[in-house]
Amino acid sequence: MSLYTPTSGSLGVNSDSTPLNQQPILRVELVKEARLPAACIIQDRPNHVIINNSGSYAFLYTSTGSKGGTSHYNVDDSTAGNEIWVTGSHRIHDSADGHGQHQLKLDINPVAWRQTDGTITGNTGDVIFVFNARSVQKKI
Repeated sequence: MSLYTPTSGSLGVNSDSTPLNQQPILRVELVKEARLPAACIIQDRPNHVIINNSGSYAFLYTSTGSKGGTSHYNVDDSTAGNEIWVTGSHRIHDSADGHGQHQLKLDINPVAWRQTDGTITGNTGDVIFVFNARSVQKKI
């Protein structure tokens, strides 16, 4: 085996003068994921939920619908023919528009959310679904 030269590859050459090059290094990273699901859309079950805006919210824990589908609700909160929504939080901020500098973390695992005051559905971004770290391989 010869010594390294710029033309021989980073690991030298083998017996038939073929350059031996270093293989890419794979590194495993743990990556958390946060999603901003639209209201009333069935999602994967998160590890916890963060409330960003003032209001009263309801969460759905079981559904007969498919992931990505729209859940059902009644405006009068009756359960006839619909899924059962559970009220999960009420948060009041100091500012008039409902936005503040603090968020509320709830250790709950719903499949969907909706607002129960104001607009019945709420706005995308009012609630964040956070998922625990998962392994991701990256070349370095």
